[in-house]
Amino acid sequence: MKKNTSLRKFELSFLDWFRKVLAHKLLVIISKENYKLRGNIQMAVFANDFVSNHVVIDGFYEKLLLDNIMFFLGSLKENTENWCFFDIGANIGNHSIYFADHVKEVHSFEPNPTVFKILQINSGFKKNINCYNFGLGEKKDKYNLNLNQENIAASFVDEENKNKDNIQDSISINIDTLDNLLENFNKVDLVKIDVEGFEENVLKGGKKFFKKFKPIILFEQLAELDKEKDLNIVSNLLLKQGYELYTFSYPIRNKNFLNRKLNNIKEIIFNKKIIEVDLVKITEITKEMIFSGQGQLILALPERLKKKIPND
Repeated sequence: MKKNTSLRKFELSFLDWFRKVLAHKLLVIISKENYKLRGNIQMAVFANDFVSNHVVIDGFYEKLLLDNIMFFLGSLKENTENWCFFDIGANIGNHSIYFADHVKEVHSFEPNPTVFKILQINSGFKKNINCYNFGLGEKKDKYNLNLNQENIAASFVDEENKNKDNIQDSISINIDTLDNLLENFNKVDLVKIDVEGFEENVLKGGKKFFKKFKPIILFEQLAELDKEKDLNIVSNLLLKQGYELYTFSYPIRNKNFLNRKLNNIKEIIFNKKIIEVDLVKITEITKEMIFSGQGQLILALPERLKKKIPND
């Protein structure tokens, strides 16, 4: 009879063991639910990445926000099934995959070659997504992309290092313009721009593009301390082009401790959490709006849709 030989004794605290077992069980349950949520498709993600963690837990990054956008577009009585969607700053394809189920065609632009490989894998599950391994800006050129390893989506173009040797945690990427792509498309209805402070460049490189198609534009507004004076550059450009700006306003947390606990009990009893969301028209973006959680995503609506905006 063979005798088992113990090579090494591993010690693991009970709390660590319990935490990992519980996390694994919950992830198995959540993964099954999110698999169905995405229409029975998988999504490749980066381990320990900010956006990827949300995809694992919620099925999509900013799922509530995406649902609010679709609800709002539905209120405009537009037939989005025939729409063309441009995803500028597509990252791993979160928005592309979400909107692919609601529009006719999706065009996803991601300049980071490593991230682009993941985008291709994820987009392969949807026949109506087209991927492009370049970014969009004011002119066609090569730029340096400074990488954020903890949040890949927060990587940004550093214009000051343009055409110089790559610094540490920086890679060279290709940039083109929307106007150079103009002749390749008959219509574009919805454009999402999430390029970490490079939005102005995208708009300036697409003057003819936006004048011709007049799409709805979704863009993220940052409040970086070194760019406070530039907070309204993008919004002002769009206002001058006849766009109206809106944002989703989420309820401020109830300061009354007793009311908060009563609401929590109701949510547990009825197994529902109700979040009321308002659509707010804005003429100026302030730091207070962004720091309070409002104004991070701005909806720019062209003049042709102004009359369709619901009043209540």
